[in-house]
Amino acid sequence: MFPLGKIIYASDIGLPASIPLLTSEQKESDFNMATVKKPDLSDPQLRAKLAKGMGHNYYGEPAWPNDLLYIFPVVILGTIALNVGLAVLDPAAVGEPADPFATPLEILPEWYLYPVFQILRTVPSKLLGVVAMASVPLGL
Repeated sequence: MFPLGKIIYASDIGLPASIPLLTSEQKESDFNMATVKKPDLSDPQLRAKLAKGMGHNYYGEPAWPNDLLYIFPVVILGTIALNVGLAVLDPAAVGEPADPFATPLEILPEWYLYPVFQILRTVPSKLLGVVAMASVPLGL
């Protein structure tokens, strides 16, 4: 139905709603919603490449090693170069630089430790604070 070597689009063969309307001439294998390129097997150059095991994954050859050995290093090196380039051009400055010797003004614990923290702040003696903390679960 479609000539070999032609790119098939969804508009060439209809929309998904037309699946039940396929005629006997239209095979189910021809109905593809993605773009599919069928190789022109009458091309002598392609036949010679396929006979030698050369070519491209585009023609149904396995991706290993034809594509993966060449594409993966390019993608990995490109990603590394992009990340390094962005880091050099615009280094991230989130907030002020850290100072390991400066104590923050307000140190707060998690919400579930906040009442006990307040007891330790208000009671002048550490021993009384520990006793007061122990009395909280007892309800005294």
